[in-house]
Amino acid sequence: KPQEIKNMVNAALIGDFMKSRDILREVMILQGTSGEDMVNQIYQDVSSRVMNGQMDGDIYMNLIGAIAETDFRIREGANPRIQLEALLAKFL
Repeated sequence: KPQEIKNMVNAALIGDFMKSRDILREVMILQGTSGEDMVNQIYQDVSSRVMNGQMDGDIYMNLIGAIAETDFRIREGANPRIQLEALLAKFL
């Protein structure tokens, strides 16, 4: 799963939303990964990119706010797939 999450984030960061969305749907629907797990894995992936110097700190600060908001909304009962698709759109 971590490699799929990395591929999904990569696709979103380079502007390929449709590929990113397809990976999201595959991981959530076919593999049964929960929305909360997806948010945690996206957070871990983005954080590791900053630590490894693969992502600028300013970009990280913008994304972490979006990740936190998505996490909150999912925990409050919003549809996880819709929230995660909206999150990926913010990566573009």
